[in-house]
Amino acid sequence: MLTITLLGTAATMPLPDRALTAAVAECGGHSLLFDCGEGTQTAARRAGGQSEQEIIAAMRGNIPEEMRADYDRFIKEGKPYLTIPFAYSAQWLKQFHDRGYGVYILSNYPVSYFEVHKAGFEFLKYTDGRVVSGYVKLLKPDPAIYRCLLEKYQLKAEECIFVDDLKANAEGACSVGIHGIQFLSYEDANEKIEQLLREENGER
Repeated sequence: MLTITLLGTAATMPLPDRALTAAVAECGGHSLLFDCGEGTQTAARRAGGQSEQEIIAAMRGNIPEEMRADYDRFIKEGKPYLTIPFAYSAQWLKQFHDRGYGVYILSNYPVSYFEVHKAGFEFLKYTDGRVVSGYVKLLKPDPAIYRCLLEKYQLKAEECIFVDDLKANAEGACSVGIHGIQFLSYEDANEKIEQLLREENGER
């Protein structure tokens, strides 16, 4: 039996002000601690040009031989359990979508994980497009990934609002002219978005 326990808070980059995603996989009497966040794989791939499979293979090489079968099983079976959408996410995007605003996803996410997880992302049906780091080989807060989204969907930076829980990513959006908001809570972010929209409409 394979038991997976999630630790941390779903980080995208190994920064001191943000906890890393990690998981403990218990199988066959062994407990294996993995940093299975996209930060380890995507950042390494971006820095060294390695593919995701090359990085997984390299990580496997650091596992004792007698535990590699457990590692292989975790890589194969563990992905579906690593991400759970917030309960409010779908309705939050829906209310903006229904009001006629374009809603887009800009995410740091490895390809193989996104392909597994997207089926459980109900909020995606309320979006008009997306740029995912693993597909474009770019990573927030690199200004290039924000420009990639703007160019792909012909958006004007000054008309866009970007929300991210990492301050550096919100600042990255600001660096290309997008209104960046650091996500601290649903209530806080929603109020800041609404305030920007009121200002855009000449209201206070």
